[in-house]
Amino acid sequence: IASKCNIVYIIFYKQTGIIFNIFRTCISTSFIKHNFSDKVFGFGNFQLGMTDVEASKDFSLITGYDTLVSRSFAVGGGVKPAQGWMMGASYSQPLNIMSGNMHYKVPVGRTVDGQVKFNEGSADASTKVIEHDLGLFVQYKVDDRFSMAGYGEHRLNVAGTKNNDQTSLGVKLNWKF
Repeated sequence: IASKCNIVYIIFYKQTGIIFNIFRTCISTSFIKHNFSDKVFGFGNFQLGMTDVEASKDFSLITGYDTLVSRSFAVGGGVKPAQGWMMGASYSQPLNIMSGNMHYKVPVGRTVDGQVKFNEGSADASTKVIEHDLGLFVQYKVDDRFSMAGYGEHRLNVAGTKNNDQTSLGVKLNWKF
C-alpha cells in the first residue's frame, strides 16, 4: 500500500488582484499481483483520494467545496498458455468523484438602491455517469531482444459522458538493440 499527499496552488489573475485556489489531495493506493499457478495470474489496484479545495470567496462564483472523495480501480487476469505467450483481460473504472458538494454565489440582479442580489447554494460535485473500461491483451516474447503485443480496449461512457463509447486496437513491437 502506498500513500502520498500533494498540494497544488492554482493562481488566477484578475483586474482586481490575484485569486488563489489551493487544492490539497491525499491519495492511498493498493496494488496486488498474484500467480495462481505457473500459467495463471491475476492483478488489481484500488485508489482512494480526498481533495480539499480552498476557493476565493471574494472573486469567484464558486465559494468553496466540501472534501471531494474520489476513487479508481482495476482488476484483471491472464494465462501463459505456452512458452513466451501471455494473454488476458481487464476491467477498470478510471478516477471519479464519489462524493462532495460545490458551493456557489451567483449574482442574479440588483435592488432599487443598487445593491447586488445573490443566489447562494450548493451542487453535488460527484460523477453522475461512471466510465467502465474493458481490455484484452496478447503478448509474445520471441527472445530476449524482440517481443510483440496486441491489445483492444472498449471504453463505455468515456469521461463521464453517457453513451460516449470508444474502441481502440493496437499493436506494439519491441526490439532491443
